[in-house]
Amino acid sequence: MSGNHLPSNILHDSEHKCIPLFLPNNYRWNSRTGNLTKISRVNRSHLVLCDDAASLLSGIAYPICIVAICGDRRTGKSYIISQLHEPSLEYCIFGVSDSMRANTIGIWMSGQPFLKTLENGQQVAIILVDTEGFDSIETMATHDDVIFTLTLLLSSVLIYNVTGNVKDTDLLKLRKVGQFAREIQGRSGKRVDGSNLADFFPNFMWLFRDMLLKPRRVKNGREVSVPIEEYLKEEVLKRNYSVNQRTYDNVTLATIGEDILRCFPVFKAFSLSFPSDDPDVLAELENPKNRSLIQPKFKREVTEFIAVLRRLFKAKKAWPLSKFMHGNEFVSVARTYLDSVQNGSIMTTVCTSAEQTVRKTLDEAFDNAAKSYDNMMGMLRLPRSERSLDRIHKMRCEETLKQFADDVSCVTQKQLISEYSANLKERLASYDGNGHVVGGLYHKYVRENDQQHCIDVANRLLTGKLHTLQAQNTTYYSVIAATIDSMKEEYDRMSRGNAAQQIKEDVLSKGVSEFYIDNVNWIWKTTGFQIPSISNINDRERFKARLRALKSEEALRQQERAREELKRAKAEQERLLRKKMEEEERERERINARMVDTKLQEFMAGPEREIQSINKRYEEALQLHTERATRAVLEQHTASLRGTAPSYTYNVQAFKQTLTELREQAHKLLGIHENCRCMCCGTDKIQDPRYECKVCPNYNLCENCFRCKASHSHAFQRIILKEPYPVYVGIPGVRHNIIHPTVMCDGCAEHPMNGNRYKCTVCDNFDFCESCFKKKRDHSHGFNLITWPGATATAAGTPGGPVSPRAQCKAQ
Repeated sequence: MSGNHLPSNILHDSEHKCIPLFLPNNYRWNSRTGNLTKISRVNRSHLVLCDDAASLLSGIAYPICIVAICGDRRTGKSYIISQLHEPSLEYCIFGVSDSMRANTIGIWMSGQPFLKTLENGQQVAIILVDTEGFDSIETMATHDDVIFTLTLLLSSVLIYNVTGNVKDTDLLKLRKVGQFAREIQGRSGKRVDGSNLADFFPNFMWLFRDMLLKPRRVKNGREVSVPIEEYLKEEVLKRNYSVNQRTYDNVTLATIGEDILRCFPVFKAFSLSFPSDDPDVLAELENPKNRSLIQPKFKREVTEFIAVLRRLFKAKKAWPLSKFMHGNEFVSVARTYLDSVQNGSIMTTVCTSAEQTVRKTLDEAFDNAAKSYDNMMGMLRLPRSERSLDRIHKMRCEETLKQFADDVSCVTQKQLISEYSANLKERLASYDGNGHVVGGLYHKYVRENDQQHCIDVANRLLTGKLHTLQAQNTTYYSVIAATIDSMKEEYDRMSRGNAAQQIKEDVLSKGVSEFYIDNVNWIWKTTGFQIPSISNINDRERFKARLRALKSEEALRQQERAREELKRAKAEQERLLRKKMEEEERERERINARMVDTKLQEFMAGPEREIQSINKRYEEALQLHTERATRAVLEQHTASLRGTAPSYTYNVQAFKQTLTELREQAHKLLGIHENCRCMCCGTDKIQDPRYECKVCPNYNLCENCFRCKASHSHAFQRIILKEPYPVYVGIPGVRHNIIHPTVMCDGCAEHPMNGNRYKCTVCDNFDFCESCFKKKRDHSHGFNLITWPGATATAAGTPGGPVSPRAQCKAQ
């Protein structure tokens, strides 16, 4: 089930259907494999609490309900208890077998506790428990008593499973119930009945299996069939013997019956018929294939039994308190009961544990109430008036006592509650004969309130009077002394409490001393000044030291003023010197600027002179062309008039060739590309540089369009008239986008390589990116530069050294 979706009511998904709760010491449980193995050469002497069960139970945060079954061995207990699981399962949780050996060793619990809402609306965690059968050939009677006692003490609902008809031996096995009740009565001094043991004993269900005979009793003079529960209560448990029939055995059985009816909060009985007449079906009763072979009457009885039993479910309570027990509390109680049962001191432990539980609950409630009062009073802003503080104390005291009463509502010992309540009142506040607080938590806040009041009075006087005195800046020392004396008298009238004198010394006198020390530079210059009477020796010495320091400072101040004058004069001289140096520096910069302009003009004059030379040659060629063309026209006209051939001809093609050469020289000098039109902006004169597509024929871009505007998916090369080789530059509008998709850098492992690729001329398949080629110096072979995939390789030198001019030009 751990691999499927769990129902919402399952609290824990264990990998095992069931796990041991208590195991004999001669058995070992393997939680990983789920196997139970017997330890050889070890005799069974006691039970041990299983760690897996304790861990599972400790994680349950709901009130728990233990539904347990006990009875003779090999009577079908495991099958019946497995039918109570919700939701119902196709398999038996605890397993059944048809062998003579016991299938359940010790006490086991279901591995999947589930939630159930009771009729009163309370949610509880249901834990099904199966026990080892009585009268097993592998155990002794003492072992049966231990298992039955633990089951009786720890269960919320107890199913007593027997076979056949009502027998006295089945009744004798329940004698432990009366023994526990009388032991508790003897220790508490009170009569024990179902009302005060409802939280101690479980609800009881007596289940009869394979019952053939019908229960009958005499009513109105004739014998009639009655329900098994009525038969048990009236004929078996309530036995009225005559004087002649009062034997020891009869009295014992009658006492056991009375104890059962008196101690169990709820007593129910039920009977089940045979599941089947086929031995093979009985041997594999849990097999789903045999469900159709089970008697319909048995199925109906099991369904009715489960419905009746579920109405008996209740949460386990921590007796004698009326509060419910959770998983971790149950584990603690189970450990205690297990040790006590096996040591033979179970009743002593039960009663002692009950008393300790009550005391612990009262102590915790007492401490929580006192802590709550302390927290509430601690949030008050002090100081307050005495009347206001006393009113708040009374309100908090009532709230604290109410909280204590609510916390101990589960305790039934009223006398103990009264004693703790009285102690709590004394803990909160204790008074003397005159009604004054002399102890308790409230006394602490009364002292703090008085102390804070005195501190506030002292601070208010120091702030008001001393600040006013300082603001007046009086020139008479007698005014200062009179103000301080009146301030101390006013404090004596307004202070209260035992700490008033101490606060006067710690706060008021300290503040006056600090006033004298902080304002000594003003006070010592007043008329009639004299050393004030400061009570604290350290403060008095500080005042005298401060006074001596002031006089020394006055002398030093004169010397400092003289030094400052010298510093100012020196600083003025330095300023004037810096100003002169700055002016000289600016003059040098102006001279240098003029020299640079002159050299720049001279540098620019070179191309201008070449342009002027070209223009002069152009004008001369144009004038020569005009003269020769005019002469050729005149000769041709004269020859036509004479009817003869012209004696002079002029070749215009030579003139055009001359003009073309001059224009090409000018354009090359100016960086203008002839017959190249920008395909983006349309300009027909592209000035250096020109960008030419490596795929499309006659597709050119100017620099501005290539950098910013053009959108073309092919790679371009840059052409400058004065440079001999074109340079690969990639796609327009994108910088550094050259990708070598199948190449990885052997220096930094960059893949694919971005930018220029440098390939070793010696090593096979060894490449560097541009960054590694410039930095790496541990490779002595020569490298070739490949600017883009498929480009012609160019020698680039060795890594870390100078790049060849041709490769450097191509890499740009």
